[in-house]
Amino acid sequence: MDWKFNLDKNHNILIVKVTGKIVSERTAQMAIEGINIARQNNCIKFIIDYTETEVEDSIFETYKFMGDLAKLGITHSDSIAIVYSGDKDKHQFAETAAANSGWNNVRYFNDLEKGIGWLRTRN
Repeated sequence: MDWKFNLDKNHNILIVKVTGKIVSERTAQMAIEGINIARQNNCIKFIIDYTETEVEDSIFETYKFMGDLAKLGITHSDSIAIVYSGDKDKHQFAETAAANSGWNNVRYFNDLEKGIGWLRTRN
């Protein structure tokens, strides 16, 4: 799993392009790095592009990860749009797990423009 950060200063959105196999341990590392960049730039909006990835985590690992987002530095003021193309059931489960853990600011989309549109409606 590899990633690249790009800060869109016009819209104050941190864009994260991810490739490879998604595993929670590496995702946590990516999140911490991204949060640090965002905080240095007063950014609270994120797009995570998973369109070139494959989910490797089990359902249990996904559930646990989504319940522990605060440990990574994510706050309820942040808005996170996650865009995917494959593994639909796994991504939908992750969104449900996040919402069930009180993270209604994390949304999943299968279209990049819809994710960007949702972020633009957020404070």
